[in-house]
Formats: sequence, C-alpha cells, structure tokens
Amino acid sequence: RTSNQAEAWSTISPDLSKGGGRVSAIAPAPSDSATIYAGTSDGNLHVTRNLGGSWSLRTTGLPNRHVKDIVVDRGQPGTAILSVSGFNTGHVFRTTDFGVNWTDISGNLPDVPVNAVLEIGDEIFIGTDLGVFVSANLGATWTPFMDGLPNVAVFDLAYSNETGVALAGTHGRGMFSFRPLSAATVTLSAPNLRFDALLDSLTLGVTVLDSIGAPVAKPFISWRSMDPTVA
Repeated sequence: RTSNQAEAWSTISPDLSKGGGRVSAIAPAPSDSATIYAGTSDGNLHVTRNLGGSWSLRTTGLPNRHVKDIVVDRGQPGTAILSVSGFNTGHVFRTTDFGVNWTDISGNLPDVPVNAVLEIGDEIFIGTDLGVFVSANLGATWTPFMDGLPNVAVFDLAYSNETGVALAGTHGRGMFSFRPLSAATVTLSAPNLRFDALLDSLTLGVTVLDSIGAPVAKPFISWRSMDPTVA
C-alpha cells in the first residue's frame, strides 16, 4: 500500500495464495477504502475490512480457478462480482456478504474464461475469450455485445463516468470504444385519455440519449400498459 503517490510502499498482507500463486486481481471498495478484495492465480480469494490488518479466506461457492477480475459495488462494500479462468465450471460469481458466500451468475454464458468485469448502472459487462457479453438481470441471462467488435479475446474493460465511454482491450486487435446506454422507465399518467375503438391510436415523439447526451440512432423501446385489461 502507498499513501504518497507510490514514492514508498508498505506490506499489508501475508502470502494470500496457496503457496505457489500470485495476487491476480485486487479491488478496494469505492465506498469503504478499508475493505479490499484480493484474488490469486491459484484460486484463493481473501477479504480485509481493516485495510490489511487481517485477511479472511472467502472461497465458499467458488471453483478452484485463476481469479481474473473483481469489481466491488460503488455503494455497497459487501457486494462484489468476480470472474475466473478455466473451463468446465462457472465463470462469474457474485457476493452480497463480503465474500462469505458466492453465487454462480454465469447463466447461459459459453464455457470459456472470463477475463474482465465491468458494472455500469444496472448492467454487467464481461470480457471473455469470445468477446464481450452483457447482462441486465444480475447474470440470469447474457447477450453477446459485439457491435463493431471482432470475435476476439477481451482481456480488460474500463469505463469513464466523465465521458460516458467504455473501452475494451483485446488480444492482438487493439482497443475498441463504445457508449453503453442506461435503461430507464418512463411512466405516462393520463387519466383523461381514453381509447374507444380498436383502431384508436396515440403518437408519441421519443428521443433517446446516450450517457453523454448524444441521440441514439436506433433505440430499442418497449411499452406496457398499467391496466391489466390492456395488452
């Protein structure tokens, strides 16, 4: 750990591996700097809640695989997502209790290493050996996110809140950028609005903006009536 812009470093942990590995992923909690998650290349995961004063082994629910990346929730230090390498096992896991228990949220992902994890709003993006996938339901289902991205291994993902731009670092094909969209729900309240015939209609003009305010050319919009008798 350093507190003087890396001019000097101090040790805040023992060997956290099983004896032959290395720390392969580390993630301080944004809302609590004393909470740090650390994963190793030989399958260990430790958590400290006192800035390295003591570390707890937290591997319940995790496979014995290389820990590739860890992301801690921005507001909840006990909630985190990690990814692992290897095959024939789950690859994305989530905890809500500081790592005491981990839940497999790999869903319908292909059986390939997951190298990077990125949370933006309610969406989880992951970089895998087969490109980028995204989930908007905490990993219950995953969808390929490959618009403009070649079918290549993605080793890192990063996002800037200031610019609203995300970056994907690939193996051998350089870097790619994209602007993720944040989902929103808009409720229209019009108690005096009535549809009296089957062909009655209402036209609404909708403009969807991305995270920096630029119009989205082809947004996906769905509608649902609050009245259960109306489809």
